[in-house]
Amino acid sequence: MDTHTHEKKLLTGALWTSLARWCVKIIGLCSTIILVRILSPSDFGMVVKVLLIMGPLENIAQIGFAETLIQNKRPTLSHYQTALTLNIILCCVLTLFLIITAGFWADIMRQPELVFLLPIMSLKIFFTGFINPRTRELQRDFAYKQDLLLLILLKIAAVSLTMGIVLYRPDYVGLAIGQTLGIGAYIIISYFFLPFMPKFSLKHSKEFFDFSVPNMRAGTSDYMLQHLDSLLLARYVKTHILGVYNLAYQLAEQFTTEIIYPLARAFFPVFADIKQEPEKLKNVYLTSLSFLFPLCLAIGGGLAMIASPFIHIYAGQQWYESISLLQLLAVSSAAQAFCLVNGSVLGAAGHIKIRASLTTLHAILSALCMIPFAIQGDVIHVLYVKLIFGLCFMIANICVVKSVLNISSHALISVIYRPIISICVMILALYSMPEMNHFLALFVSIIVGMVTFTATLMILWFITGKNDGAEKIVFEFIKNKLQ
Repeated sequence: MDTHTHEKKLLTGALWTSLARWCVKIIGLCSTIILVRILSPSDFGMVVKVLLIMGPLENIAQIGFAETLIQNKRPTLSHYQTALTLNIILCCVLTLFLIITAGFWADIMRQPELVFLLPIMSLKIFFTGFINPRTRELQRDFAYKQDLLLLILLKIAAVSLTMGIVLYRPDYVGLAIGQTLGIGAYIIISYFFLPFMPKFSLKHSKEFFDFSVPNMRAGTSDYMLQHLDSLLLARYVKTHILGVYNLAYQLAEQFTTEIIYPLARAFFPVFADIKQEPEKLKNVYLTSLSFLFPLCLAIGGGLAMIASPFIHIYAGQQWYESISLLQLLAVSSAAQAFCLVNGSVLGAAGHIKIRASLTTLHAILSALCMIPFAIQGDVIHVLYVKLIFGLCFMIANICVVKSVLNISSHALISVIYRPIISICVMILALYSMPEMNHFLALFVSIIVGMVTFTATLMILWFITGKNDGAEKIVFEFIKNKLQ
C-alpha cells in the first residue's frame, strides 16, 4: 500500500471522526445549555470534585487492555475474551479501591458529601470493564461510518438518561446518578451494535500486559497533565469557584481536546499499519501535522477571541466569571490536544516509553510551578502556568517526533509556517471588531474568523507553489467532488 493510499485513509478518517465529534459535541452542548440553567455552579463543583478523584482510575479503566487489539491485525476470539476478562478484573479492583477510600478523599477535599457520592459514581468504573471489546474493531478496520453511528447512539442514550434524572432530581446527586447510568447504556448498545458472547479467558495475558501497561502509564500521565490544574484547585478553592472553572474547562475541552484528540483514534491505526516503514510513516505524519496544526491554532485562538459573547449567550450572566478562564484554557487546551495527538504517533510507532516519559516530565514541572498559586486559590496564575508549559511542551513534542522520525527542519517548517501566519491574521481581524454580547455579534465573529483563517491559509498555499499537505489534499478532494 503506497503513501497516497495511507494519506487517503488519513483524510477519510479525519473527516469522519471530525463529523462524529461535532455531532456528539452538538448533542453535549445542547444538554449543557439546559443543565447550567437547572443546576447551580456549586452543584457542578461538587460533581467535579468526585470526577477529579476518580479521573486517573477512570482513565486507566477506559484505556484498559482492549487497545492492544488495534495493534493486533488478526486477533482471534480468545484475544477478545482475554481483553474483556482483564478489563473486568481491572475495573473491579479500581472500583473497590474507590469505595474503601471514600472517607479518606472526603477529608482531603474537605467535603463530607463525597462519602456518599464516590461509591455511586465509582460504579462508572465498574461498568466500564464490561464494555464490548469488539468496538475496537471499528478503529482497527477503518470502519469510520459505523464508528460515527455508534458514538452518536451512545451520546444520545447517555444524555437522555442524565437529563431525565436531573429533571427529576435537580441537584448534584441527580447529575451523579445520571452520568453513572450513562455507562450502562454504553454497554447495552455496544453489544447490540457488535454481537459478542462474553467468556472468561486469560490465554493471551502476557501479550496484553506487554503493550497495555506502558500504554496505561502514558494515558494516566496524559490525564494527570490535562487535569493537573483542576486537581490542585479542587482542594483550595470554594465549590462555587470550582463550578465556574469547570464550565470554562468543559467548553475549552469540547472545542479543543474533545474534537482534536479523537482524530488520533483515526490516525492511530494508520500509523500502526506502517510503523515498520520509516519513510512512509514520516510522510504520513507530515500530512497529519498539516491537518492538525492549523486546526489546533484556529480552534484555540478563535475560542479565546469569542469567549465573552459565547459565555453570555451560552450559559447566562451567572457564569460571567468563566470568561477570562475560558480565554486561557482555550489556548492551553489546544496546545495540550496537539501534544496528545503527537503522542499517538509515538505510541503507534512503538515509542510508548518516550511518550510516557515526556508527558510525565511535563506534569511534574507544571505541578511544581502551579502548587504555590493553587495554595493561594489564584486560579488565573495557575492557568498562566498551564498555558506557558502547554506551549513549551507542544514545541518539545514536535521536536521529539522530528528526531524519532528523522524529519528535516525544512520539511517541518514548510508545514507549520502558513498556519502561524493565518492565525495572526485571524486574531487581528477579530480584535478589530467591536465587542458585543449578543447572538448576531457571536455569529459574525465566527464567520469572520473562519473566513480570514481559511482564506489566508489557502492564499499562502497558492503563493508558495501548492506544496503537498492538507491544503492540496482538501483542494483536490473538493475539486473531484465538483467534477
